[in-house]
Amino acid sequence: IQSLRKRLKQRDDKIKDLEECLKKKKTEEKSDSMKMIKDAINKYICEERKELFLHEFANNETGITKKTYSEYMRQFAAAVYYHSPKVYKILKKLITLPTTNTASKWLIDFNQDPHFVEEIK
Repeated sequence: IQSLRKRLKQRDDKIKDLEECLKKKKTEEKSDSMKMIKDAINKYICEERKELFLHEFANNETGITKKTYSEYMRQFAAAVYYHSPKVYKILKKLITLPTTNTASKWLIDFNQDPHFVEEIK
């Protein structure tokens, strides 16, 4: 019986080691793929669209509450929300954007800046 327990423990340890190795390998592959994609984005995509792509990649790897938004993305979200809250809700389903409440708060903040208001009209 002790021999069987020992063999079971060895088998379980081996399975655990293989699972950890597989998880590490998947993480490395994902990291390599992400690096290749980011390099291609930096090389072939114009600045305005690049910001959207890089934002998606950065926030795709974080949890729901840990999303961060650059100044460009804040302005983009506020501008889209300004033009059409309905379109904003549809776009939010496609890309990572803050809640409509956050976008409306940013819009209020940006409305203080006349340059921003002129730029989005």
